[in-house]
Formats: sequence, C-alpha cells, structure tokens
Amino acid sequence: MPIYPPRSETIKKEEQLTKRKEALQGAIRKEFTLAKIKPLIEKFRLAQISLLKAQIHLLQDKNFAKKVDNRKASTIESKMKMWESMSSQDILSIITKSI
Repeated sequence: MPIYPPRSETIKKEEQLTKRKEALQGAIRKEFTLAKIKPLIEKFRLAQISLLKAQIHLLQDKNFAKKVDNRKASTIESKMKMWESMSSQDILSIITKSI
C-alpha cells in the first residue's frame, strides 16, 4: 500500500512548469547567449507538454466515471500539438513578452 494517496490534480506538473519558466526568464534577463538559452527553452516546452498530458490523463480518469466533456480533451490535445510544433524563437518571444 502506498504511503501517499495518488494525486488527483496536476499540482506537481504546474510547479515544474513554473520553475522552468522562472529559469528561462532569469536567463533572458541576464542576457545569456542563445546557445545557453535553447536547452532551457526545450525544458520549458517539455514541462508545458507534460502538464497538458497530465490534464488529459485527469480527464480520462473522469471519463471513466462518465463525467468528462470531450471538447476539453480536444482543446488540450490541440494545445499540445501547438507546443510541439512551436519553434524555439516563438517560445522565446512568448516568454520575453511576459517579462
């Protein structure tokens, strides 16, 4: 029997995404070279996709209990495809705007 109950929310993934975003914003503020920023961009992208996958997994669990709206799942999947297809420059411009 596990010590901790399974999570029913995406809190851990949200925290990971926040940490990745803060690290990327810090690198941009300190004006690191693009070679040093690119790995941080990829980590941010992967954290974003991981959060979206966790949200889909949560919806699938609710679907098992017959409480899900398929439009939400398709919206999340389209966001995931968008993040997968974004270039590093696009992500960099999005993060730069939020600073």
